This record gives sequence, C-alpha cells and structure tokens, in this order.
Amino acid sequence: MIVGVPKRIKRVMLAFLSPDEIRKMSSTKIITADTYDDDGFPIEMGLMNPRLGVIEPGLRCKTCGRKVDECPGHFGHIDLAMPVIHEGYPKTLRDFVRREIWHGKGNFASLETVLRSKVAMLAVAFLLLHAVALVALLCGADRRIAVAGVTLVSVLCLTASVMKYHRFPMSIPINGCLYYLYLWGRGLALVGTLYSRAAKRMRSKGHRE
Repeated sequence: MIVGVPKRIKRVMLAFLSPDEIRKMSSTKIITADTYDDDGFPIEMGLMNPRLGVIEPGLRCKTCGRKVDECPGHFGHIDLAMPVIHEGYPKTLRDFVRREIWHGKGNFASLETVLRSKVAMLAVAFLLLHAVALVALLCGADRRIAVAGVTLVSVLCLTASVMKYHRFPMSIPINGCLYYLYLWGRGLALVGTLYSRAAKRMRSKGHRE
C-alpha cells in the first residue's frame, strides 16, 4: 500500500432508487398511521414498528437485534394505492420536453459523457432511427424501411415503459408516449449542443479572418 498519495474523486453520480430496490432494502411495510396499542407497545407495521428501530429502553430492534443506544435505525416503505404526481413536475408536454432538453445538455458535453450515459446512447439511436425513416420516405426508398424505423422506435419506448412501470400495465401506452417525448427532448439537446458548437467555431473562424 502506498502511503502519502492523495486520493482524488473523479466523479460523483446521484440517482433515484427504483421501487423494487426500495422494497428490497426496506425493513418493513407500513400499512397504518397508528403508533402504539392500548398496552403502550409499538404496533406491528405501524409508524413505530420495532423493525424500524426502538426508542424505549429494554427493547431490542427486530431487524438488527440491538438496543436503543446501539441500533442505527432502519427505514420502511409505504405502497401507494395509486401513483402520486409531484407538484414540481412539468404541467404541460411542452414544459416536459423543454425540461428534458435542458437536462440533456449535460449528457452531450463530451464524447466520454455520451459513451458513459445510457440515456445519451438511447437518444442517439432514437435520432438515427428517425433520420433513417425520414430519408427513406424522402428518397422514395422502400417504405418498409421507414416502417421498420418507426416500429423500432415504438418498441424502444414501450419496452422502457414496461421495464420501469410494470406494476401499472394500464398506463404502459401513456408512459410509452411520455418516453417518446422524453427521448425527443434528449435528442433535441444533442442537436442544440452540436449547433452551438458549430456556431461557436464559425464565430471564432470569422474573428481570425
């Protein structure tokens, strides 16, 4: 082991846990807002569930078996009856696409970030499939090529919807459409990035001349 060599953090990645990951990590499911029973003991699957940790002296946590001064505490989860819409989310499809364009600019900062981002790679494939379909239609090529491109895009969006929202099969077509707009926003972010770089190069070339 080399001593005295400083460690450098190359990058920090932040991400949300998926519902399945949260359930696997959760110590218990919460189904009631009640805390204690008539005898003063914590209610199972309540907000003071002993699996979340204990605060009463003499009791032991049912997750790690430790006492109040030893248990670090554990989190539980609540299964919502229906999906909840966050107030901070975009209220129109236009705002949704504009937000994804803004978020997508960071994915195309360099070739390294593109290759490291799955979303960026999907956006590139999304644009290429649309370009192939459009060129096939404009050039009078076999329409089956255009149909194949559109079909692949639809399958891509629906597959992503099924993988993420498999608990709500009735909303798969709606989420598939949202994924379509989502990839359009990320794709337009790539187009905007390329346009900005080209314009910057043209301006710098004009100043040199």
